[in-house]
Amino acid sequence: MVTHNQLVYLVEIVNQKSFTKAAEKLYLSQSTLSKSMKALEEELGVEILNRRGKELALTEEGKLAYTYAQRVLNFFATETEALKQHFQGLGGSLSVGIPPTAGPAYFYSRIYTFRQEYPNVKLRIEETPSNTLIEKMDMGQIDMGIVLEPFENANYIKNPVYRSQIVSCVSENHPLAGKEAIQLCELKNESFLMLTPDYMFRGIVDDFCRKAGFQPKVVFVSSQWDMLYDMVAANFGITFLPRWLVEKWGKPEVRMLSVEDPPMPWVLSLCYAKNRHLTEPMKKFLEICLRGQEHEFNS
Repeated sequence: MVTHNQLVYLVEIVNQKSFTKAAEKLYLSQSTLSKSMKALEEELGVEILNRRGKELALTEEGKLAYTYAQRVLNFFATETEALKQHFQGLGGSLSVGIPPTAGPAYFYSRIYTFRQEYPNVKLRIEETPSNTLIEKMDMGQIDMGIVLEPFENANYIKNPVYRSQIVSCVSENHPLAGKEAIQLCELKNESFLMLTPDYMFRGIVDDFCRKAGFQPKVVFVSSQWDMLYDMVAANFGITFLPRWLVEKWGKPEVRMLSVEDPPMPWVLSLCYAKNRHLTEPMKKFLEICLRGQEHEFNS
């Protein structure tokens, strides 16, 4: 019979890519770990680990066993936590990944509400770009995450919770400064100040530009939204930002232009892995994020 410990050992060996490091992490002898894996292979009737190369690697059967182990251990952990919450009242833990601009726009108020309503839940908020956030959820380091649409991943369930617009920002001295709205193709010859490529927002803007028939001429990149905004104010180029952020800063030296052809929506969704069992804290956070959704989507 396959045991819980064997699954724990398999996951740790794969994560550490070494019997030696896994044994140290688990406070076991290497021989104990090796015997346990051999017993697991005999029980399943397949070779899980390829030990013949220089580096430890999973066989094709091993990859299936590793995925199975992750799923079973996650289920065990979440169900155990759910049982504790049932006996003790809502407690437990919740980790949420939030992109840098999503927090101030929407989620900090939801986080505050969640803390007020469920003070016994150990809540951890990790601010990270959307692309990195998905990797962390894939590895089980984060329970739920906020992603920028369009987001298509068959392994995730998503719930749209906030809608705004992406707008173009130009200086007050720019030839387009007198307009309220533009077609995206009008910007094809402009100098762009852009976010670094690890931001999902950057990829979305690039896609919109390509569909409008041009490749943005990027003259400067930064991970700091406020730096891009200040550089627009100084007439170093133009940029794109979420409307709420431009309205918040509101410098008279910067003009905000709506993009009408094509419109550029900015939609945030709360997502989690399909194979992730929803704990009570996850359910409650989702409920809070969905409150007032109709109003916000129409505002």
